[in-house]
Amino acid sequence: MRRLAWVMGGVVLALCTVVGGTLFVVLRDLPSLGGMQDYRPPVAAKVFDRNGELIASFYKERRTVVRREDIPGRLVNAFLAAEDADFYGHGGVDPSGIAAAILQEVAHRVAGSPRRGGSTITQQVAKTFLLSPEQTYTRKIREAVLAYRIEEAFTKDEIIALYLNQIYFGNGAYGVEEAAQTYFGKHVGELTLAECAVMAAIPKSPTKINPVHNPNRTLQRRAYVLGQMQARGLASAEDVAQAMTAPLFRDRPPPEFLGRAPYYAEEVRRELVKRFGEDAVFHDGLVAYAAVDARLDVLASRALQAGLRDVDRRRGFRGPLIRVDPDEMKGFVATVRRDMEDRLPPNPAERALLAWDWTLVTAAHVRMGEEGASQVRIVYRDVGGQLAAVVESIAADGREALMDLGTTRGVLPLAEVKWARPRLPSGELGPPPKGVGDVLRPGDVVLVRITKEAPVPGSGTATVPQLSLEQRPDVQGAVVAVEPETRRVRAMVGGMDFRRSSFNRATQARRQPGSSFKPFIYAAAIKSRAFTPATILVDAPKVFVDRGAGRDWKPENSDGRFRGDIRLRECLTHSVNICSITLVEALTPPQVIGIARKVGLGDAWPDNLTLALGTGEVTPLALANAYATFADEGRYAPPVVLEKVKNAEGKVLLEAQVEKVEVFDPATAFVTLSMMKSVVEAGTARRVKELGRPVAGKTGTTSEARDAWFGGCVPGMCSTVFIGMDNNEPLGPAEAGGRAAAPVFLDFYRAALEGAPIRDFEPPAGVEIHAIDPKTGLLAAESQADAMAEVFLEGTAPTEVVSPGGGSRPDEWRDDEAP
Repeated sequence: MRRLAWVMGGVVLALCTVVGGTLFVVLRDLPSLGGMQDYRPPVAAKVFDRNGELIASFYKERRTVVRREDIPGRLVNAFLAAEDADFYGHGGVDPSGIAAAILQEVAHRVAGSPRRGGSTITQQVAKTFLLSPEQTYTRKIREAVLAYRIEEAFTKDEIIALYLNQIYFGNGAYGVEEAAQTYFGKHVGELTLAECAVMAAIPKSPTKINPVHNPNRTLQRRAYVLGQMQARGLASAEDVAQAMTAPLFRDRPPPEFLGRAPYYAEEVRRELVKRFGEDAVFHDGLVAYAAVDARLDVLASRALQAGLRDVDRRRGFRGPLIRVDPDEMKGFVATVRRDMEDRLPPNPAERALLAWDWTLVTAAHVRMGEEGASQVRIVYRDVGGQLAAVVESIAADGREALMDLGTTRGVLPLAEVKWARPRLPSGELGPPPKGVGDVLRPGDVVLVRITKEAPVPGSGTATVPQLSLEQRPDVQGAVVAVEPETRRVRAMVGGMDFRRSSFNRATQARRQPGSSFKPFIYAAAIKSRAFTPATILVDAPKVFVDRGAGRDWKPENSDGRFRGDIRLRECLTHSVNICSITLVEALTPPQVIGIARKVGLGDAWPDNLTLALGTGEVTPLALANAYATFADEGRYAPPVVLEKVKNAEGKVLLEAQVEKVEVFDPATAFVTLSMMKSVVEAGTARRVKELGRPVAGKTGTTSEARDAWFGGCVPGMCSTVFIGMDNNEPLGPAEAGGRAAAPVFLDFYRAALEGAPIRDFEPPAGVEIHAIDPKTGLLAAESQADAMAEVFLEGTAPTEVVSPGGGSRPDEWRDDEAP
């Protein structure tokens, strides 16, 4: 017995030594709780528009910290029911939960049954804040010890607040406030019981239990959370019953958060990083106030997207997104349909709001079968919405195709496919399709847009989506709007789709402006007082001695015709190249370049006569702001994108100041605007006349239509529109500024100015208006029937009166930019 006692004592001592040593090794260097006690997670920088609307956040983790008192009790109860019902009763570790988790782990290893986590909320806080996510026994021991320490250092309410502000909810959202905004578009305090249960359901597996991409699994998990709440007395049976039947979303989930002005926001981010550094932008909670008007930016984006689609359609159809063997696609569609049964909500009414989107699917995914099926996304079925769908069948007469939208079928009529002329190997376009089958076949995946929901006869409320054929434009562009008086940039759209290309063509693309540069040449001529809008120039064949280029140059007008004597106003109205070259020759290139520099268009201009055709390089933002110089009585100031920046404590770090410099006197600016109005009223931008209000503008088209421009001003706002290919390919033989860019301006301003009073530019002191003879530019004879009013700088009007008979003029005009 004595020997046995010694042996047992030795064993116990050895075990204690081993356990003690193990605990010493495991628990040494336990992390401090200091970081938790001074909880300062990275806080996103926020950007607000001129009206105080949040347009963007910049973050490594998108999180907004909220106080415990701002988190509703029903949300806390939902998390307790889902994760740790005895949270307010245990001391950090739940022995019964750990025991159950151990038994489940044994069952998992023996029989493959599902695992169950045994961690309390406090343990999860320890793991999230202080430990790595590795699944080891040593990490679990450290986690338990830290949980006890956390319980000693913090109150229960402090622990739950740390937890709810820290955890990840999927879709880039960290913490309950950002999750509430991401999935429900509301503050955390506004969540309903059903929405609280969804929030508590997500953290278990944010990628699999996702309200947007997997509504069925989310509803199943929501039901579990609600059941637990009722069973544990955390919600009444009546409230739970009501929440159980609530739709997942009352209307639609908020769109994926890009902000309402993504290109503008990206420009703000670049400016903030430049001024304050990346750490400050992504961690310190800066608050930036941008000059943008989010409403105008959205309208500009819509107008640009519509215009780019129109130009792209005129370039022909590039084919379906996916074309594989029809039988192979048929089998894959069946696989997707089986996969969707687990992802779609069971409620038929909710299913009817959804559709499948194949945008992320490739031919390789089709060949992968079941593994590729997850790439098909669930989206909401909205009129105007665009998605990729499968051609199920084509009518025998070719007049329509039946499109598989997953939860329903849509009709694609031939009328919405007529634009899809095939691009031939020669680069030319083939004839318009006579039937849908000329361009599509069953099994093709193509982009479609829902144009309307047509009622099904005799079926009550059932509808069939009517579709149009779409494709992703490979044409790009930009729209900028500047407020002349303040130089605030109110809208800036740098491309078709920020998700696909964040390159901001409004500020980063330097392109030739073509004839949209001509107003500055004409303004310089008016400023010299050697020219007036009534000055007669000669549009005739001429050899120019271009000393800057070191050669003789015999330019032509685009139509190969010459007009003879022509007034300066008409030269700009019809964008006559010979006139512009004549002016640059008279003024000299350095003088014109000096004007370009003063209005913010930089130094990238050739010191030769080709300057007259806009052969330098500008950005759309710079050109819009330069046009604003005319509308601001000839004064220039740099454009303002960033209005004010504050730190997290509210201290102002930056505030924009505008200092203006006079480039043209107000009278010269007004006369130039007057001539630019003629471009819209009778020249290359006649389409814009549909706006029904005074617009001063100018089109621009470069060689082979590689760039198409329109710049225009109304009192209070100036804009430029740029259309072009990123690879500098020609847009097409029929494209020009008046056809490609001017309609975008028209659509944008029609929406932006809806309901606004019609205003015209007010004439300043220093201008005179006289009646002139339209043929000779001389003062009109008394009672002359075809006399017209013309505006002049004071003291520059002609003094000679036209003689009887006057001069001769051609009756027909062709704009020099017209294709």
